[in-house]
Amino acid sequence: MAKYQQLVKSIIEDIRDNTLVANTKLPSLRQLAKQHEVSISTAVNCYHELESQGWIIAKPKQGFFVRSMDLGVAQPEFKQFDSYQTSPRRNKTPYRANNGVLGVTCMPIDNGTISELDRCFIRTLKRYSLKTNRYPDPIGEQRLRKAVSSHFCKKGFPVDHNHLVITQGAMSAINTALKIIAKPGDTVAISSPCFSGYMDLLVNLQLKVIEIPSNKDGIDLKQLEHHLQQGNIQIGLFSTTFMNPQGITLSVEQKQKLATLSAQYQTPIIEDDVYIELSHDRTMPLPAKYYDKDGYIIWCGSISKSLSASYRLGWCLSGRYFSEFSNYYSASSRGVSQQIQNAITEYFNTGLYDKYIRRQCTNLSNNMYQYRHYLNHHLPKLIKMSNPNGGMTLWIEIKNHNAEMFSQLVNTNQLDIREGSLFSSLPIYDNYIRVNIGYPIEQAKEQLALLVKLIKASQRA
Repeated sequence: MAKYQQLVKSIIEDIRDNTLVANTKLPSLRQLAKQHEVSISTAVNCYHELESQGWIIAKPKQGFFVRSMDLGVAQPEFKQFDSYQTSPRRNKTPYRANNGVLGVTCMPIDNGTISELDRCFIRTLKRYSLKTNRYPDPIGEQRLRKAVSSHFCKKGFPVDHNHLVITQGAMSAINTALKIIAKPGDTVAISSPCFSGYMDLLVNLQLKVIEIPSNKDGIDLKQLEHHLQQGNIQIGLFSTTFMNPQGITLSVEQKQKLATLSAQYQTPIIEDDVYIELSHDRTMPLPAKYYDKDGYIIWCGSISKSLSASYRLGWCLSGRYFSEFSNYYSASSRGVSQQIQNAITEYFNTGLYDKYIRRQCTNLSNNMYQYRHYLNHHLPKLIKMSNPNGGMTLWIEIKNHNAEMFSQLVNTNQLDIREGSLFSSLPIYDNYIRVNIGYPIEQAKEQLALLVKLIKASQRA
């Protein structure tokens, strides 16, 4: 780790543990260099990096200051209830050929990255031109499986490429896992609220759900264990890191406990980790799969959120279910486009993917602050907002909210937003919405202004 990166890490730790509080003036560049016995250029690089990540701000002729991150905004309420079996509800959000910037969770890809990806496609098409007429390896090209394995091993998460299956996105992996384990009428444990896409999938597979309440540490594991003890659950499906829609991450203790429970009750848990690499401080948390010693956790990921959903490329580490998973997937899909696999392998192996992720994490950190600041400024007494340190979702609770009126206004004005009722089979999130913060705020201000207008217009008298 370079010296400036060591300084950056140390200052971030001081900010997080409140040794350095908001609005504290930091040492000048010369003072910083002298205190830590580093060069001026190292001090400049340190402050530039902290500023790009959103931890500090530079004030002309005044110096550098710790930026206020929480804005004094209250967090949305975590709904607490005794969980019970329900039927999932189908997502009623209409498909749009061109999604708005606040709706689907995604980030724009800059022209430089598009050019890099184009070059990867061109190079690999030339390199493997004689093989373009054959079917791809049904569990994924070995080159890509090794590249994905190497990528995560460098982040402290060992992945055996021999047990990795390349899939058409994470949802394809989740669908396969559910099909090989669950049968119609079985019950799946999910978090409350949860990703709305799960609902459609579970309806299609004729499965029931038990929603486990969320809390600040993750999910209510006591209620989950109760249902496991009673035999009420045949499989679990959880996002564990920067979960959609709340943006919270299960604590290390919760992830360890989740792995323990799955082994203790011999119940498979599908871990959906599409956001795991999008930490705003650019340090990837370890998944629950890391603590899984018995193979009951089925870990699914993809590049759909970290790079682009258009490639439909993901992966699955299916543990003790590898044989059943790989056989079913091979027979049902015949693999993933070889050209896409080759190009993404090149993107991984050249180090371009990792560099892109690092840039995007910084962008997301800045976006999150700016979106929260904008909405707090325009709706200071009407909303509570989440403050996640990763991912690209902002979960908002609205006071005195007329959900029916809001929904009508959203449809009339063609605003692409996700209403809270989509994220549960229970009628308890009608006064919540989810906002995508993947786009720079300059590209979102028109839609944000409309959102503010519609929230104010749908206030109950």
